Amino acid sequence: MRRRAIIASALLILAGAWWHPARAATEIAFGITSQTAFSLAHYVAIEKKLYEAENLKVDTFVAGAASNAPFRLVAAKTVKSWSDLKGKTISVGGLTDVTLYFLRVMARKNGLADQDYDLLYGGGTPNRFAQLASGAVAAAILTNPVDFSAIEQGFVDLGSVPQYLPNWAQNNILVDTRWAQLHRGTVLAFLRAHIKATRFIYDPANRDDVIAILAKHTKTAPNIAAATYELYIKQQVIARNAALFEDGIKANFDALVALGDLAAPPPLDGFIDASFLAEASKQ
Repeated sequence: MRRRAIIASALLILAGAWWHPARAATEIAFGITSQTAFSLAHYVAIEKKLYEAENLKVDTFVAGAASNAPFRLVAAKTVKSWSDLKGKTISVGGLTDVTLYFLRVMARKNGLADQDYDLLYGGGTPNRFAQLASGAVAAAILTNPVDFSAIEQGFVDLGSVPQYLPNWAQNNILVDTRWAQLHRGTVLAFLRAHIKATRFIYDPANRDDVIAILAKHTKTAPNIAAATYELYIKQQVIARNAALFEDGIKANFDALVALGDLAAPPPLDGFIDASFLAEASKQ
C-alpha cells in the first residue's frame, strides 16, 4: 500500500504542495517537479505578488519527483516514424512515473509492443531532453516549453499525449488533510492566490506579461515561451479558477490499474475535498 500511495501521488500531482506544521501559518513550502510550464500559475502568483496579497510567504522547492497533459514524444533527427523506434531506447521519468504510462499508451497505438523498445529513466523533462540531445536515447517524453525548443532544434515530433488521453488531471494540489483542517485559513489564502493567477493567465490583455513570466522561470527564449503559452490557452492546460476535474483524476487511477499497481480504481471521494476550493472561490 505504501508503494501504491507513492505512485498515486506521483500521478495525481506533477506540481505538488506540502505545508510544514512547525512553521508559522503564513509560511508554505511548495514543491514542483521541475521548472516547466506546468507551474505557470505559481510563477504568476510570485511575479504579481498574489501570495503577498494573501499574507503568505511561499518557498519553492524543485522536488524532482517523478486538467490536460501536454507531453509529447520527441525523437532523434534521424527518426521518421514510430516504427523507427523498434529496438531503440526511449527516455521516461521513471519506473512508476506517469510518463511511462503515456509512452505505453502511445506506442501500442502505433504498433509497438512493450518489449519492442528499451527504457532509460531520466527524471524530469530537462534531464530527459539532455539524454535525447546527447544521443543516449532515440526518443524522450517531454513537456513544455522544452519540447518546443527541441522541435525548433530539428528533433522530430511523434505526437502529443492529449491525442491519446484527452482527459487527464496533471496538475493538482496535494495537502496533508490533518494539517489543512487546523490551518484552513492558510490553505484558502493559497487557493485564492492560484485562482487569481489563473484568471490573470486567461485574460488576453496579459498575454505578453504571462509569456515574459514563463520565459523567466523556465529559462527559455521568448518565442518558445510564446508557443507554450498559445498551446496552454488553446488546450486549457491550466485549469481555470484552479478547478478540479473528477474525470481527469479517475484517469490517473485507471493508469495505475493498467500498470498493475491497483486491482481496481478506488472511490474518488477518498482523494478529493472540494470544500476548500468552493470556499476560496466565494471570497
